[in-house]
Order: sequence, then structure tokens, then C-alpha cells
Amino acid sequence: MPSAIGHTLVGISIGGVCYQLLKNTSWKKLIVLSLICANAPDIDVLFHHLNLDHIEFLSHRNGFFHSVFFCVIAGFIFSFSFYKKSRLLLFLYFSLVCFSHLLFDSMTKGIGVSFLYPLVKTEYIFPFAPLMPAGFNTTEFGKSGVILKELLYIWIPCMIIITFSFFKRKS
Repeated sequence: MPSAIGHTLVGISIGGVCYQLLKNTSWKKLIVLSLICANAPDIDVLFHHLNLDHIEFLSHRNGFFHSVFFCVIAGFIFSFSFYKKSRLLLFLYFSLVCFSHLLFDSMTKGIGVSFLYPLVKTEYIFPFAPLMPAGFNTTEFGKSGVILKELLYIWIPCMIIITFSFFKRKS
């Protein structure tokens, strides 16, 4: 699973790319909500720290919060709670931003995501899974090339996308 920084950069990158389609929205508002939405599935980490992840529904990465159904609900909440115009387009956008979290988590070696929970409880891992689990603390994040892989596969590409989208927005 990528770190919160990785998920945040992906959310901001998607915002940068899609901003041209969402011109009626505030750039700052879209980016702030995107970074929150991109990390929303990790609300289940709270239940892990409260020792409640033995309850299947609340478990980290293979419970409800890491499912497509949660992404749809999050997309609805973010679009209809914070916007008055273009709600359908924003609903699709925020659902995609939330879903990006699941995609990147499923690119982690050895750890799958139950995309269709609760209908199908199978955990899926992409065949191309170059990322290492970032863990829940900074010590784990610094170990065995975790940060290096995340820099290579997430941070650097996202920073390039964010930079280009920023200059595109300014022109």
C-alpha cells in the first residue's frame, strides 16, 4: 500500500489532469477535496488502531472502505456536499479519485484489495505490483526500498503531472 503522501499526490495529479473538464470549480477547493478523497479509503486504518479490524466489514484493505461501493458513496458525498453545479461530473470525478486509492493499493506486493466487497470477498493483486507495503509508521516506510519504489512509481510521475498541469492552468 502506498503511503498517504503517495495517495495524496495521485489525487492531486488526477485533479490537475481533469481540471480543464471542471472549469466551473475552484482550483484550490478541487485539490483539497481531491487529496482528502484520495485518502478516504484509509479511514479503516482507524479501526485497525482501535483493534476493531477483526470485524470483517471494518478490516483494512479487504473490507467495505476499500471497495468500489465505498468509492461510489464517497463520490456522491464529495460532489453533492461541496458543490451546487456539475454534480454528476464531479460525482464521477470523485469516485475515480477514490478508486485510484484501490488501484494503487492493489499494486502492492502480496497484499490484495477486495474491490467488490461485500458481494465478492476475493482479494485482487495486479500482475504488475512493484510497490512495497508502506506500513502504518515512518519506520516501516524507510525500510527495504519502500520509499525508493514509491518515489519511482508514484511521487516522480505525479510531480511531473502536477507541474505540467499547473503551468497548463496558468496559460
